[in-house]
Amino acid sequence: MDKKVVDNFKNRINEIETPKEADEIIKRAMERGDRKKGIKYFKPLTAAAVLMICIICAVNSPALATYLERMPVIKNIFGFENKGVENAINNGFIQKPNTNLPSCGQEASCNGITITIDGLMMSGNKLNLAYTLKADESQKELKDLRITKLQILDNKGSLLWQEREIVKAADNKVDYVTTKFNSASYGTYDNESFVNSRSVRGFYELTTEESKADIPESITLKVTGVGEDWLNQANNKQSEFYKKFKRLPQAISGEWIINIKLDKKFLEADGVIYKPVEEIKDDMFKFEYVNVYPTVANAKFTLYNGYDINGLGKSVYLENEKGEKYMAKESGSSSDDKKIEYKFNFESPYFDKPEKLYLVINNIDGGTFKKNKTYRIELIKTK
Repeated sequence: MDKKVVDNFKNRINEIETPKEADEIIKRAMERGDRKKGIKYFKPLTAAAVLMICIICAVNSPALATYLERMPVIKNIFGFENKGVENAINNGFIQKPNTNLPSCGQEASCNGITITIDGLMMSGNKLNLAYTLKADESQKELKDLRITKLQILDNKGSLLWQEREIVKAADNKVDYVTTKFNSASYGTYDNESFVNSRSVRGFYELTTEESKADIPESITLKVTGVGEDWLNQANNKQSEFYKKFKRLPQAISGEWIINIKLDKKFLEADGVIYKPVEEIKDDMFKFEYVNVYPTVANAKFTLYNGYDINGLGKSVYLENEKGEKYMAKESGSSSDDKKIEYKFNFESPYFDKPEKLYLVINNIDGGTFKKNKTYRIELIKTK
């Protein structure tokens, strides 16, 4: 990317005033993200770190919504800038309304709120879903609208995702619901215009730890709560919502159920496996895989002997033979005394069909007494 563009991006971010609720949001995000001992999953911590933390942990507020809207990031139907997702959409790898497919475009209405599915994609370890919420005249007092309680199930009844993962057990201890997708990015936009339009658009991006999730025949969305609040501030008179509207946010209970039969193209899309051209002979590095799918590419490798990576979001990326980069969008790690195992999700080069890729790993820190290292591993398509 051109240096002037990058500098302009940084300057625009620095000019944005962080909302007062950001500290609370980040604290909650960290608490939820630490539920698996020894394993960490996170978005790249760039200058937009607050943005990404808030999204991955699915917390939001009116103040934060305004903050996100001012970020200089391009959106598509499924959320934030990702050229792999854009390529998938442009190549028809999307299930959406106004096609011959009977499934997407379905909607459900209850208590004056209608939920409509706008689009869906699934490949690799990702499930992307876009939707619209619309309020009718019976809900004219609403100032904002969000999904607050949601379950997503497959055709066998297995729980893919649950909006509220934390539940209180009988002994008042916290339990965590086990789901097939273990992390999620989600949010809404158009919130600032909701008072006039009476609708908002939203997205979910669900992720598994493995390289590829099983593709179900269908999924069912079961929404049991919507409202004006994502931060559980129903009794908080110090919240930004209360300060702005001089009342507590409304919560609306009901049942909105939408079943979506998945397009066969999701079942038929094979991943592309890339392997090193030459054997890597290095006692501090172990290559596991680079797999490329229509909407995501992912990689796994391990560093030994005390080596670590600085600046994950910028330091690791894929590059094709023409020099085009596919940036890391998410990363995770697990560690013990001897090694750190990394997993990355990248923008997908699937529809660019590169014969070769390079896995580039910069800023490998060996500590005080070891020389820092960089890898540029040439990979060739094997499947």
